[in-house]
Amino acid sequence: MLTTGLIARYKGFEIIPRIRYVGSYYGNLALTEKVSGYEVVDLIVSYTKEEIRSLKLKDVKLSFEVYNLFDRKYIFCTSNSYYPGIPFIVFSSLSFKF
Repeated sequence: MLTTGLIARYKGFEIIPRIRYVGSYYGNLALTEKVSGYEVVDLIVSYTKEEIRSLKLKDVKLSFEVYNLFDRKYIFCTSNSYYPGIPFIVFSSLSFKF
């Protein structure tokens, strides 16, 4: 298993492309059920502003996250149970202090 990525920051923006890799493995202790490996690409883009005085907010952060960017189909196994991999997902968040 390997997760690698890069964090790039510029004037409040932050871009994080990430690759998750899992090699093939066995889904049981008898080593008879081989599960194929997979690679998944994620992308996180965010913008942080230290202060918005008119709203009396500090550390305002808007984030946009995409998981499984290329909608890779895969399965994973835990404790002899098989599950479909996480599909293409997009969500955003807003955080701040006041």
